Amino acid sequence: MFIGAAANLEGWTDESREDAANLTPESLPSFIREAYARLSPDGPDHFPVVFEKLVTAWRTEPHHELAELGRISARTLIIVGDHDGVTVEHAAAIQQAIPGAQLAVLPGSDHFLLFQKPELANRLILDFLGASDEGSTLTTR
Repeated sequence: MFIGAAANLEGWTDESREDAANLTPESLPSFIREAYARLSPDGPDHFPVVFEKLVTAWRTEPHHELAELGRISARTLIIVGDHDGVTVEHAAAIQQAIPGAQLAVLPGSDHFLLFQKPELANRLILDFLGASDEGSTLTTR
């Protein structure tokens, strides 16, 4: 399952690349820092260390060629927001590269679609996970 993920750096929007270049721990949404402070065994003072590792990855990875994705044989669902950091076109290219992959674009959402549209995202994920391997389709009720 891909949620708001790019196969390579070309899949990110120009705005996402610019945002990644200018990220600071303070510029992240507060719920991320709050969750880390609440859940990390290392405590809130360790967040800058984790942040530096994450932001380095966000700025420099991933590096997968779309052709590589054709080797994926598992059922695959790709979910992106219509205003995500990954372009819808890139998500569609990922879908086309993975045999039998399915793509869901959630309207009115961005990279935080799981928080913005939790009911819709959960329904899509549960429908996907509950579908049989043969001829499965996503439904929206």
